[in-house]
Amino acid sequence: MDERIKNVVLKKIFEAKTVVTSSGTKVPLGSAVDANEGAFISNLIAQYKPSQTIEIGCAQGISSTFICDELARSCPGTRHVIVDPFQMTDWRGIGVTTLRTAGCNNYELIQKRSEFALPELAHAGRNFDFAFIDGWHTFDHTLIDFFYLNRMLAVNGLVVFDDVSIPSVRKCVRYVTGYPAYRLIGDRKSTRLNSSHLGI
Repeated sequence: MDERIKNVVLKKIFEAKTVVTSSGTKVPLGSAVDANEGAFISNLIAQYKPSQTIEIGCAQGISSTFICDELARSCPGTRHVIVDPFQMTDWRGIGVTTLRTAGCNNYELIQKRSEFALPELAHAGRNFDFAFIDGWHTFDHTLIDFFYLNRMLAVNGLVVFDDVSIPSVRKCVRYVTGYPAYRLIGDRKSTRLNSSHLGI
């Protein structure tokens, strides 16, 4: 078994390369972070111990499970906010099924588009110190997600971008790294952290 993965259910999913819908149908594992990326996220949470976390996009629930599983280990009592308008429709409940099967119930699912959910969270005075952006991958949507998360992010908070290999996301990340308040602390190619890279 892959030693980078702590959760037994996640290990089995990566071995079988299948996930399960809410009705019990097995489907191929597809839209998800890989084991290295998941370990990178887990290590960030273990090291920085965030108290308020949020994720844009759930899909098959792999990144959500990495996050919630590590929060349960390193930050007991922390509830993870997941924004995904299509979880129970397009994704057929795969993400929440993955979370439930993995023993994770420390999350809140908001079934709204992020461009509507994030302003509502900001207006409600919510704050976060860890954010994972993996929503719609156009430049404008990625930037909108970052814009509102940046407003809610605590000092010394972390923003992690997924799929930076996509040109539109990479363009947004290049823009974000121009902000004087941000510095890079790591990358998806390695589970190791250092002081010169942002979680991307």
